[in-house]
Order: sequence, then C-alpha cells, then structure tokens
Amino acid sequence: MAARTTLYGINNAVGARQNANLGLSSGDAMLSDKHFWIKPFGTWTEQDDRKGVSGYDAKTGGLVLGLDSSINDLTRLGIAFAYANTNVDSNSNVAPQSLDIDSYQLIGYGSYALDANTDLTFQADVGQNQNQGKRVITFTNSAADSDYDSYTAHLGAGVAHTYAIDDANRAIATVKADYTWIKDESYTESGAGLLNLDVESNITEALVAGVEGQLIHTLNPSTELNAKLGVGYDLINDQASITSSFAGAPGAQFTTEGLDPNPWIANAGFGLFHTADNGAEISANYDAEYRSDYLSQTASLKLRVAF
Repeated sequence: MAARTTLYGINNAVGARQNANLGLSSGDAMLSDKHFWIKPFGTWTEQDDRKGVSGYDAKTGGLVLGLDSSINDLTRLGIAFAYANTNVDSNSNVAPQSLDIDSYQLIGYGSYALDANTDLTFQADVGQNQNQGKRVITFTNSAADSDYDSYTAHLGAGVAHTYAIDDANRAIATVKADYTWIKDESYTESGAGLLNLDVESNITEALVAGVEGQLIHTLNPSTELNAKLGVGYDLINDQASITSSFAGAPGAQFTTEGLDPNPWIANAGFGLFHTADNGAEISANYDAEYRSDYLSQTASLKLRVAF
C-alpha cells in the first residue's frame, strides 16, 4: 500500500496535465504546440489499523518533469520522468517498523480526439523503488534492517466527454480504468542475528474501474477554477502478504497477511489554473483519495511553458 501511495501522487500529476487539454485536441493544437512542464507535489497518507492489522502514516515529496506535443490535429503525446521520496511509519507500538522509499518512474502519456468533445486518454509507466526498512524487536532491544528493490508498472486509459454549460462553465465526464502491478524482490534482513527474516519475493496488483465528473469555471480570460468528484472499484482488491522465515529457523516458513483494503475508492479535488501575460501556465491543485480507514491527500504546483 505504501508503494501505491507514491504512484497515486505521481499519476495525479500526469492526469492533471492531460485534463488541461481535454476538449481542445481537435483542430486547436498544431505541430508547433510543444510544451515543457514541471510539477512538484507532496502526498500525506493515513492508513488506520484495519481488521487487526496495524496501519501506517506516510509522507511523500516528489517532482515530475514532462514534455509533450501535438503530433497532428487529433493526437497529443508526451513523456515524463518522476522522482519521489516516501517515509513510512507503522502505527504499531508492539513491533514498530519504518520504511524509506526512493521512487523513479518513466511515464508515457497522451490523448486522441474521438470527436470535437470526446477524448481518449492513456498512460503507461514503469518504475523502480529502492526500499530501506527497519523493524524494531522490542523484547531484545534490537532492530532488523532491510534493503531491497521493487518494480512497478501501470497502464491506464479513459474516455472523457466535455459538455459546454454556458460561456463561463463546462463539465467533463470520464470513464476510466487503471491497472497497477508491484513486485518486491526477496531480501534478507541484517542486524538482528537469528531473528533476521528471509523474505520471499511477492507481487500485488490492482485494477480500478471508475467514473469521474469535473466542473470548470472561467473567472476571466486567464484564470479558471476546477473541482472534481469520482468513485472507483478495485476489481482485484489484492491483499498484500509476505512469506518469510527466521534466519535461526530457515525451514519454518510462515505467511504474514497485510492490510485488506476496501475495494471502493472515492476521490475528490479542486484547483486553480492561470495563464500569465507571457503565455506561461501556472496551476495549483489539491486531490484526495479515500477508502474505508484510508485517506491520501496530494497538493501540487505546476509550471508549463512553450518551446
């Protein structure tokens, strides 16, 4: 779940970039429409204890850099690179744990105008996480350290239709699906002697189908406000688990079940978009994702310039 938190912040940054062009792809963009954008973001996540499994708090800070261009009247393609650092602390007082994650992600994204008001959006990305963990063993007053990599992949697509309400307001309705795959490599802890764990590799997956509505209000020719609300359902709803054994008893493997998330997901957000006199675009956004016993909030800023 902690790795998914990082992906949530990154994917929100790219998704907001795509939304800026919805309804504008057909005939409004030319081959010279090339842009560079930079977006720092921060994500704060609270996972409460759930069904006897300890939760955690996580803080993420990151930066996304992107380039995109219209390649014809209908199609826009882009590429982005993201870095994020996440610090995770468990809620448990009996067996405290912490994890530091450095995430690197390469992202391809784009949109295709199906008609003047309907767009197909898509995104594919791969990433690597470098994880450093600490597990405190209170009864021996010792700690076991871990150092391992994990790999991520994500595919997402959506169809968005823009409705003109009046001269100052428009709405966007979106149907979308996102698949996420995360693989943690096997590792062996150090620092706790016979109480070190040998942990096997494991894979978690998610396939979230959802709908979202967005309202955009034009304050003046250079400034817009937006708000969105959506709901999704995880069709896989994988419960994470790890299989491990103690270094002192390598033949006695056991499985530890992780958090069992609620498959229903709600998301909401709002933002401000402004075009400066020199053509540069500046935006600020707040986004939140909620499940039962889980809340993740992301704040971000973006600067976009033509070149």
